[in-house]
Amino acid sequence: MQHEPPLSPSILLERLTITVKQFIALTGYSKTTTHDLLNKGKLDGIRVNRRTMITTESVIRGFAPHLAAESSLRGNPIGNHTEGGQA
Repeated sequence: MQHEPPLSPSILLERLTITVKQFIALTGYSKTTTHDLLNKGKLDGIRVNRRTMITTESVIRGFAPHLAAESSLRGNPIGNHTEGGQA
């Protein structure tokens, strides 16, 4: 089993896809909710053998505001975020 480094929302800017497990770690959603989002087309998924990969584009498109708010609370800004939270 390969050890994965801690996740930061910046992974969305570095990769084309993430695993379901990584999406769950970023958003806090359950595995069932994540698969429901994939089945409803709210997330774009790609099957690689038996593994489902989620496109980072679909995560950014649908969840960037949520992730930006969460990451700024943790001190890890994502996207166009200025110091102090003011644009």
